[in-house]
Amino acid sequence: MSEYTATLANAQDRVLASVKQVEDVVVQGVGTAAETIGNILPDMPKATWISRFPAPAELVNSYFSFAEGLLEANRHYTLALIDAVRPVTTKFLPASMTRKAVATKRPAAAKSA
Repeated sequence: MSEYTATLANAQDRVLASVKQVEDVVVQGVGTAAETIGNILPDMPKATWISRFPAPAELVNSYFSFAEGLLEANRHYTLALIDAVRPVTTKFLPASMTRKAVATKRPAAAKSA
């Protein structure tokens, strides 16, 4: 991993850690507010007709699975384009930068903070 890539990965890790920290605070606040409101609201008749629709968590999981699939497809497409232009890039880039492109994952330790 080059120094630039390591620096970029470090910055990305800090941004993701900050986002997660803010999300945790928001989720905790929403949970506290919902618990308070839930204790105040009286029991109401259940909207049983809505059970014909997917559960909110099911919709979220479906949406993010689709988005992950799109990102992965785009990664492979972009890497294929990089490989397609190798006959040109090998003329002016160092050999270490023109190797066949392969999809890589960041190390597990760097994924989450």
